[in-house]
Amino acid sequence: MQLALPPGLKLPHEDLGRAMQWGHVVRDIETTARHYSELFGIGPWIVVTDYSAYRYKFRGQTVQPDTWIAFSYLGDLQIELIQQRNDAPTPYTEFLASGREGLQHIGIFPEDYNAARKRLEGAGMHSIYDIWPPGSDNPTQYYEAPASLGLMIELIEMIPLRRKAFNAIRQTVETWDGTNPIRVYGSMAQFLADEGIAL
Repeated sequence: MQLALPPGLKLPHEDLGRAMQWGHVVRDIETTARHYSELFGIGPWIVVTDYSAYRYKFRGQTVQPDTWIAFSYLGDLQIELIQQRNDAPTPYTEFLASGREGLQHIGIFPEDYNAARKRLEGAGMHSIYDIWPPGSDNPTQYYEAPASLGLMIELIEMIPLRRKAFNAIRQTVETWDGTNPIRVYGSMAQFLADEGIAL
């Protein structure tokens, strides 16, 4: 039996969408990526090392973290590994300073970014970390979620370059033959060029 909804009423998750990411904060991105590949067969990992063109604010203050980020997929689920290589204040340094390492946030990729943001903020959540990629009008935002979740929620706008890059990573994962499990690039643009994909 299918649930009948009144006209105009949407289920709560619809504004947030179904595309999802598990974001891990780690101390050594290569070691963690190899563990995932060897134990679970997840790979290859596309590692991007230069995000210096991005702008960042953490708890209202401008910061400049130095991060390496690795991406792979497990079915429809994107797995992200983040290693911060300096001591700029971020959710990542706070997470590690608390004695934790591993799953730090759930990332969502809504089709309607503004509707998703309104839903999170309407639920009483507040963004503490904003990241502006070049060419984006809206930041990627980290929201402090209810304590019972134990994780932050990251809201990620699917700008064209990001969509193209994530689709290419997904295709690379689906055709992976088990070789070269960690692939390092300075930027997503370099990865796409290496795959023969025009920007």
